[in-house]
Amino acid sequence: MFFEQRASYIDLSFESFLNYDHTFKEDHKVKATLGTSIFRRKGDVLNGTAFNIPNNSIDYADISANLAPGGFLNNTGSYEFEERLLSTFLRAEYGYKYKYLVSAILRRDGSSKFGENNRFGYFPTVSGAWLFSEEEFYKIKQIDFFKVRMSYGVSGNDQIANFAYRASLNGEGVYVFDDIITTGVALGRAANPDLKWETTRQFNAGVDLTIFKRLDFTANYFIKNTFNLLFQPDVSGVLGSYGPGGSSPVINAGDVSNKGVELEISFNSKKEASLVYNVNFNFTALSNKVINTPEGVDYLPGAYFGVGGNVATRFQEGYAIGYFNGFQTNGIFQTQLDIDNSSVIQEGAKPGDLIFVDQNGDGVINFNDDSDKTNIGSPIPDFTLGLAFAIKYKGFDLSANLYAALGQEIIRNFERQQPYANQLDYVINRWTGPGSTNIHPRLTTEATRNNVFSDYYVENGSFLRLRNLQFGYTLPEKLSLKFKAQSLRIYVSANNLLTLTGYQGFDPDIGSSGGTLSSGVDYGFYPQARTIMGGVIIKF
Repeated sequence: MFFEQRASYIDLSFESFLNYDHTFKEDHKVKATLGTSIFRRKGDVLNGTAFNIPNNSIDYADISANLAPGGFLNNTGSYEFEERLLSTFLRAEYGYKYKYLVSAILRRDGSSKFGENNRFGYFPTVSGAWLFSEEEFYKIKQIDFFKVRMSYGVSGNDQIANFAYRASLNGEGVYVFDDIITTGVALGRAANPDLKWETTRQFNAGVDLTIFKRLDFTANYFIKNTFNLLFQPDVSGVLGSYGPGGSSPVINAGDVSNKGVELEISFNSKKEASLVYNVNFNFTALSNKVINTPEGVDYLPGAYFGVGGNVATRFQEGYAIGYFNGFQTNGIFQTQLDIDNSSVIQEGAKPGDLIFVDQNGDGVINFNDDSDKTNIGSPIPDFTLGLAFAIKYKGFDLSANLYAALGQEIIRNFERQQPYANQLDYVINRWTGPGSTNIHPRLTTEATRNNVFSDYYVENGSFLRLRNLQFGYTLPEKLSLKFKAQSLRIYVSANNLLTLTGYQGFDPDIGSSGGTLSSGVDYGFYPQARTIMGGVIIKF
């Protein structure tokens, strides 16, 4: 056996700026910047594998010396990559008496990740602000600072694989020539020559206030629409890219709209007070909706539920991105009589099984299509909140950071019904006979419809987490000098100390590790660790 690997990577960048800054008649201030930026990343890798080296000797350690029939496992695996980004931009700013402010930016970006027809994108931005409190007629003494602002801008995204618009032969293929198995290559990622920049157009309108010189208030209303979303969907195996090493093409999936409100309030104590404190609170309300899908496509499939199960999340017009699509339940069949007298036919149902809702009203629960599936949740929070505060008093200090996400759902996608598999403790309260429960179905390893994706596996993912709590004490200066130190502070800190949630999984703050359409799908993520630490900070 013989193996060799070599890799080299090079990043090169160049930036150049031309600046202009001038003030006319003391009141008119103009600034301008013309610039260009060039970035290039290049790398190459050589992997070598060989079996059946003659005499098992280092003297024959060469891939060409492989004696395996058909050159089996005689693979170099060599590849190289390159990506380039060329940007040109112009920025202009104008201010009048420091109370009327306007700025504009125009960017032209070109990326090697797109084909020749769509390689370059133009991204303009314009913003303006009015310092209302600087006007001569302003008479509101309680509000020390009053600023109104507005902006609109377009930004681009090219964060995809290099040369994703081209087909690649990085798939694995095994062929037979002259009755000998021979390794080769096959279609990997399919081509998409029409791939283009993902663009985000965002409008912001806001106000900034300072009240009584101690209370800062910021409010924003935003509309953020993303067009030509870059996405890699599941596609039919007929495309030919489902072999080992293959992958589906990258496409521009459609358009998504986000609208919301952001509020931030910060309150500070008087500087001369013996008790010094700062409190900061922020709040965000968000509405998300897919406003367009690719032509001729009703929806794009996302994450799967269970092993070999059905698609659980979707990218579909009129719904939140990655919403959950499945069966709605309505309790548990308690007896065989309940099943016999039901107005809806549910094939294979037994006492203790979930009751599914007939969404299309045809009198039959259809498990082979989507006619009885519906929207059963969204991974996107309706509201997020944050609270941070810090207090200092006579050498003692206390700080904390809390975060809450409210209104989102999570798919419990880590359970397995195989024999000897571990189960959550809620199965203790499962159905064991008529009247025992109307929530949890019977526990069995036989074939049952209880394992299809339904709202039984969807839970409220709202949570409140104490992310950080720290308590410290700084020794008086005279005492610190005894240790020949300028200052000495002792502290104890805890991260993820407390989480309040009704979610039964390990951690409700799961994020997404499998792309946009996997948000809210819990595959059994390892929970964030709770850490408690202490330390001493000495400044000499």
